Amino acid sequence: MDLNRILPERVKLIYLFLSVLLFVGMVPLYIFGTKVVDDSRQRLKDQERLQQNNVTRTLSDEITERHRNLHAMLKNLGSSVQVASGGNLTGKRIDTPELKALVESFVNQSDTVAYATLLNDDAKGPQAYRLPLDDFMRRELAHAFQTTKSGQEYHGQALSSGSGKDQHTVRLHAIPVAPGGVFVGMLGAFVDLQFLNLRLKDVSQGGLESFVVDSHGRLIATADKSLSVGQDMSANEMVRAYMAQGQNNQLVVTQEFNQNDNGRNIPMLGTFSPVREHDWAVIAEKTQADAYASVFQMQRYAFFVAFAAVVIIIGLSVYFARSITSPIQTLTASSRAIAR
Repeated sequence: MDLNRILPERVKLIYLFLSVLLFVGMVPLYIFGTKVVDDSRQRLKDQERLQQNNVTRTLSDEITERHRNLHAMLKNLGSSVQVASGGNLTGKRIDTPELKALVESFVNQSDTVAYATLLNDDAKGPQAYRLPLDDFMRRELAHAFQTTKSGQEYHGQALSSGSGKDQHTVRLHAIPVAPGGVFVGMLGAFVDLQFLNLRLKDVSQGGLESFVVDSHGRLIATADKSLSVGQDMSANEMVRAYMAQGQNNQLVVTQEFNQNDNGRNIPMLGTFSPVREHDWAVIAEKTQADAYASVFQMQRYAFFVAFAAVVIIIGLSVYFARSITSPIQTLTASSRAIAR
């Protein structure tokens, strides 16, 4: 028996056993761990997407509901005006205490109406307000008056009024007063959109940025004080996606994209939700680093667990491989002794 030929084969046997044990221990662990990590990562991503979807949809529905409530209030006020005036708002009839009380009550009963007025065919009538008119608001009222004279309702664009702490974003809603289809006047109300800014501030947490734009990409409301009402936001990828969708499509869209920031492409996750009955959209977005922070944390944790598992498996494999090959090495040594 040539022991010199047998000995190398016996020495290599430990590596064979070690390889088999590592394969048996690590391959199932790798397959299972990869599956669990992939499933967890996708589930966390889906949760973040769903959260953005819920935020934008909730704000969109709230804006729509407030608009419908205001419209119903204006319609009710219009009916009350017709009853109180008998459908006649000409001359001194427009200045009756009853009509003035109706307009004042309309403003007092709402926490969002900043200004309200009732105008007759000569554009005269009572008014009540928390926020006085400025030149921009007067021009908007004049535009609304011409529109309602043709029998159409008017829903204006967002305007910035005042400055500093007294700055407000308002929007005009106006309806014709037309008993029997004959125009006799207009009811107009400027709504203070401060409630929307506060709601956007409430949801802008954890790196999430949210704002509202119109169909032309102009800013309506935001919690970011560095932005201004009416600012062109069309450079934003989600704003462009909303504008490309068209006004007739009311789909909520969530997508990943890259936002250019001074030459740097920043991976982002964003959602836009169109506002029904408005040409607006609520947009929410955050960097993927913030959006998927829990995903990255889970991946780091999984890496450390896998590393620890590999070290343990290698240690156990070496131990068991030696326990298997030791008797063989002992037998080899004995054979050498007998041969001598």
